[in-house]
Amino acid sequence: MGFWVGSLVAAVAGLAAAAPVPRERVSLNADWRFHRGDLEGQGALDDSGWRRLDLPHDWGIEGPFALEHPGETGKLPWWGVGWYRKRLDVGPKERDRRFYLDIDGAMSHSVVWLNGQRVGGWPYGYASYRLDLTPFIRTGENLLAIRLDNPPSSSRWYPGGGLYRNVWLVKTSSLHVAHDGTFVTTPEVAARSAAVKVAIALDNREAAAARAIVRTTIHPQGRKGERGAAVAVSPPISIDVAAGGTASTTTSARWVGH
Repeated sequence: MGFWVGSLVAAVAGLAAAAPVPRERVSLNADWRFHRGDLEGQGALDDSGWRRLDLPHDWGIEGPFALEHPGETGKLPWWGVGWYRKRLDVGPKERDRRFYLDIDGAMSHSVVWLNGQRVGGWPYGYASYRLDLTPFIRTGENLLAIRLDNPPSSSRWYPGGGLYRNVWLVKTSSLHVAHDGTFVTTPEVAARSAAVKVAIALDNREAAAARAIVRTTIHPQGRKGERGAAVAVSPPISIDVAAGGTASTTTSARWVGH
């Protein structure tokens, strides 16, 4: 049995406009449009005739095999340019939230646009990365576009091509746990008990300082990833975070088995 460790962050009323809205992590794997080959003027294109698919997707593994392709990379057509597009709907109640795009794997040289504006990208295909969509997103329908350009002769093994891992939309309040902002250690472990220490980094994207209350809960995690009821809770900790700044704190809790 594994354990799930979560930290809840709430803003103290009167010190910041940040609302105590929990983090949401939404899968974007379903219902993409895909085009193999390069394009110009992608913002105004009609993609109704593009192929519909779900992620993860690897255009190279679809073949066809060809004897003239390099043997060390599987004789499969993994190189070239591909475009992915997806619509995102944002409700009026979400306009004060922060929006982040997490791409777990894109092979390779990926560049992301939202509503025709270039957001950013990442060239290396074996690493995950995050982009802040907040300055580019709008209430209503949004068009997300991702271009990949996999160079030929760039690998000594089969690398694949495309959005070959999960893609996520993360929604937070302006005051939230930072990206990769938790570090969990277990300084004491016994057969039926454990001390859990959690270092937490908080980001405040508001124009005013904020005071946060942080509390960590520990839950058992089942074989299929399901989360059980909390088995340990840390005492709440108060921490001040400057406007536009980051602050860190540490919480601890003790689990005792039955």
